[in-house]
This record gives sequence, structure tokens and C-alpha cells, in this order.
Amino acid sequence: MANVLLPNTILLIIGCCLAMIGNTVVMHIHWRKLNSSENFRMFIPFLALSDFVGSVVCTSISVIENFHWFTWPDKYACKAVWILTKFVLSTSVTFLVAIACQRFVRICRPFKQEISRFTNYLFIICAVMFVLFESVPFALFAGIKEHKTETGKGIVFNECRRYKNSPEIWLLVYRIIENLLHGLIVITIVVLYFKCGLKLAKVAKKINNSKHTRRKATINVDLANDTMDESSVTNGRSLFYTLPSSSTNDITADDASVTTMNYGTTNRAYKKMRAKNQKYKRIN
Repeated sequence: MANVLLPNTILLIIGCCLAMIGNTVVMHIHWRKLNSSENFRMFIPFLALSDFVGSVVCTSISVIENFHWFTWPDKYACKAVWILTKFVLSTSVTFLVAIACQRFVRICRPFKQEISRFTNYLFIICAVMFVLFESVPFALFAGIKEHKTETGKGIVFNECRRYKNSPEIWLLVYRIIENLLHGLIVITIVVLYFKCGLKLAKVAKKINNSKHTRRKATINVDLANDTMDESSVTNGRSLFYTLPSSSTNDITADDASVTTMNYGTTNRAYKKMRAKNQKYKRIN
């Protein structure tokens, strides 16, 4: 069986090497270059560390299974393998949820109160309970399934399975709760990132509208509401004028109501305004 699964074993080893290199680079960048342990990216290197350990553990277990697919030696080793596998996988999931929550707070609620210490402790408790729920029950569920040959020669094959020695009712209840938790986690991550995307798109739209409004205000000056003054233009350097109320509707709170224009732009705008004003007087 090991010869048949040799290509799979080679692919597993290659994938493990790539995962180790990639996660090592991520940890080096965030811990050495970006100092992410003290900012909002603090969970990313821990996720990389969890993925690094998970890739090594899961790949090693898969390679061992390829060599002992039907000759698994001990049932307790089988239980330990599944407990360890589920433990490292669920740990990575908790870091994914933590990163999604932290980005949601940073992007969608930047000026509101930070996450309280009680909330952090509550999240840690929930994460630990989730990891234990995902791993510990396999001490009961996992086991060795025996396969007997049809020839009747007494040859038995032992296969390590995830769900084997457990009452059907408890296994059914566990599978239902596990699937509900997985669905809830996926929905939570999708909703949080969807809200972050909407917020970023809204901010980008406001920035574009603000830039467009500023460019339009420097060219098309409202004659009725503008407070430009000829003496301020002749003084050179820069001119401060208040934008009309109709032009400031789309400007964000970070923008001031007074805009500074350089002397050249102001001089051209003033000359254009004066020409239009003289033309208006001649017509009337």
C-alpha cells in the first residue's frame, strides 16, 4: 500500500516544505520587520505559527498513515493522532476568527471604545472551549476498524478511523453540534469581512468625491456665494476662501471649510470670475 501511495506521500512532503517556508517568512516579517506583536496585526504571526505547526503535524501523520494504511499498530496511537490533528486545525480556526473581529473593530469602529479586557477573556475562554470540543471527544470516537478478508484465512487489516468506537446517539449529537459551530464560524467571518469591505468602499468613495469637489471648486467659482477678494489675490502666495455651502456637502469631517490655493491658480480663477462678471454687467 505504501508503494501505491508514494506519489501522495511525495506531494505531502513538498506541500509541507512550502508551507514551512511561507509561514516562516510571514513570522519573520511580522515579528522582525513590522513589530506586529504590539499593533492590530498581532494575531497574524500567531496564525502563521499555528499553520506551521499544523502543516508539520498533519503531514507527518498523513505520511505515517500512508505507510500503515491497513496495518495500524495500536488503537491508542490512533486516538492520539486524531486528537492532535483536530487540536492544531481548530487552533488555526480560532486565530482566523480573532483576526476577523480585530479588523472589523479597527475598520468599522475606529473611534469607539476598544475591546474591553472582559471581552478578551471571554473570547479566550470560548476559543479554548472550542479547541477542546473539537479535539478531546476523539478519545472516544476514534479507533481501529478491522477488515477481514473474504477468503477466510484469518487475515485481518487494521485501519485507523476518525469515527469508530462510539455510541451512535452521541456521535449523531456531536456531529450536529460540530456542523452548526462550523457554519456559525464561516458566517461570522464572511459577515465581518463583508462589512469591512463595505466600509472601505464607502471611505474610498468619499475620498474620490472630495478630490473631485476640490478640483471643481478651484475652476468653477460660484459668483453669488464666493468671498474672494481682489486685494488678497494681489498679495500673492496663497488665498483662503470659504467654499459655498452647496460644494461642501460631500466633504468629509477631516476636511476644513477653508481651502488654500496657490497664487497662480487663484489669479487665473479670479481673472475668469472678473471676465464673467463684466460680461454679466454688459448684458444687464
